[in-house]
Amino acid sequence: MMADHTKQGLTIVTGAAGAAKADLGMRPYAASKPAVKKLTETLSKEIRPSGGWANAILPSIINTPANHDGMPGSDTLDWIPPGDIAHLVGFLLSDSAHRINGALIPITCGA
Repeated sequence: MMADHTKQGLTIVTGAAGAAKADLGMRPYAASKPAVKKLTETLSKEIRPSGGWANAILPSIINTPANHDGMPGSDTLDWIPPGDIAHLVGFLLSDSAHRINGALIPITCGA
């Protein structure tokens, strides 16, 4: 019988792709992102005995009006629509993801 992990406790940490792969010119930003990785790894082990799960999603630049305003003229081809992030979160909340724990999941369009 599969446990309904949404009733046991599920944490989804939102980080940034910089936690898994840094880019040029992002030293201070990228240096802070490994904390997301370690938080997720530790939390996933700490809450697992009580039936909990913890995962992190790591989007690249999210296609929002604020990001357009802050980065005018940028190539937005690989920017992530917020709806795509919502679909990933929905999957992680579903029973189909009941064995995913401690994962760092990039959502980057390959960027």
